Amino acid sequence: MKRAHAVYAAVLVAVAPAVARAEPIATPRLEGGRRAEVEATVVTSVWSAASSVRAFHESTQLVGRLRVLDPVELGVAFAVSHTRFSSDTEPPRSATRPSNPVLWALVRLHANDRVRVHTGAFLGAPLVLAASGLPESPTARFGDRMARAARGYDTPWLFADSAIPMGLTLSATVKPLPYVVVGGVVQPGVLLSVNRNASRLAVVASTHVALLTGSVRVGARATLGAESVPIEGHDFAQLAIAPFVGLERERLSLSLSTNVGVAGPYRVGNDVATAWGAALSLALGL
Repeated sequence: MKRAHAVYAAVLVAVAPAVARAEPIATPRLEGGRRAEVEATVVTSVWSAASSVRAFHESTQLVGRLRVLDPVELGVAFAVSHTRFSSDTEPPRSATRPSNPVLWALVRLHANDRVRVHTGAFLGAPLVLAASGLPESPTARFGDRMARAARGYDTPWLFADSAIPMGLTLSATVKPLPYVVVGGVVQPGVLLSVNRNASRLAVVASTHVALLTGSVRVGARATLGAESVPIEGHDFAQLAIAPFVGLERERLSLSLSTNVGVAGPYRVGNDVATAWGAALSLALGL
């Protein structure tokens, strides 16, 4: 029995480096010997528009994960964003905004030395609400828009305005070659309105490929986020590409990625918000 457990742990360790930190929330992380993990991610972006609007955005996201039973992983995510912007015609303004806290539970369906499959569900609380004062409301909405855009719209659940996010998640990772990892995540969900606006459907689909060399991984991720109502203007979907590089040790993970919008309302050259964001993630396992 002990030998079987040792072999199974070795299998999970072999597949664990397949994790790409540049992924949506509510995705599996705790494999190998990790039973708990705390992760901090800082996202920054700067933006200027033809209308002489200049903005700086920074957000800090905290994620906690806990494996309560061998196949079950629980998690929670929360972020705080700060956006400063100014123009030639208006004084500088700033907005500090909390995200919607999101809880999730994942179950490992299958795991061997080449394939991992997880499924689960997530649920959030509606903390992202428009400010009541007329001067602050556009400022707050712009800050939320910058937060979504800087992340390539891979986390609409965190920054959905006046809505309860809930949905399902399905993820799979395949290791076709010893130094190649391919993975994907699909998250269909509902943004249940808490005001007079209509509720809406949303989906996030992400795929990544990474090359592994020891504890170092280099790769890229493509993410498509879509809603049943326009995200901005007449655009219902956003596509972003995120190259990343990471270091994965037994108890420590470090990752640097850059999201770039290539299609949708937050694409390069748009006039509503930033088209890119740099993210630095640090995770400590227990």
